Amino acid sequence: PRSVLLVSFGSLAPLSPSQLTELGLGLEMSGHRILWVIRPDQIVGPDSPLLPDDFFLRNHARISVISWVPQLRVLSHPSLAGFFTHCGWNSTLESISSGVPMLAWPFFGDQMQNARFIVDVWRIGLRLLEPGCSQITRNVVAMKIVQLMDGEIGQCLRQRARDLKRVVDMAIAPDGSSTKNMLCLAKRLAKRNLK
Repeated sequence: PRSVLLVSFGSLAPLSPSQLTELGLGLEMSGHRILWVIRPDQIVGPDSPLLPDDFFLRNHARISVISWVPQLRVLSHPSLAGFFTHCGWNSTLESISSGVPMLAWPFFGDQMQNARFIVDVWRIGLRLLEPGCSQITRNVVAMKIVQLMDGEIGQCLRQRARDLKRVVDMAIAPDGSSTKNMLCLAKRLAKRNLK
């Protein structure tokens, strides 16, 4: 239980070859079990060796690399301890509704604001890069993963994520606020269409 980190950056976020290399080596250095989603079109830039030739041989027992996962099902699995994400809104909502803390690495658009809420407002995640820092390094990746997955910081984040999940569960329950609001909207739209 709670021993695997999901690493996934959505359907649009690109990675340069150097970012992929630093990310991969940081995942390896963390020593944790990783489920790493790399889309076939995710790497942009000049063709060059991305990871050392023996990377997958060294890490076959700990790091699984695949091109797609049913993300909500994976986030809901009891083996999952954290989510290394680009902070897209769908990924953020899926992580919150699953009670999983996040390691935030936003790329563009609303992801920056979502990451701010994840880290500073809801306090259910860590920021990968500090403000003003633009380049990831394997050491920072490994350090942040260890903070998220282990020790006191990780425990606090997991507890806050579980607490927020309970709030979401109450809101979407049959008598919850979100359910009531959706039913009210549906009734209003139905009345409008009858006129």
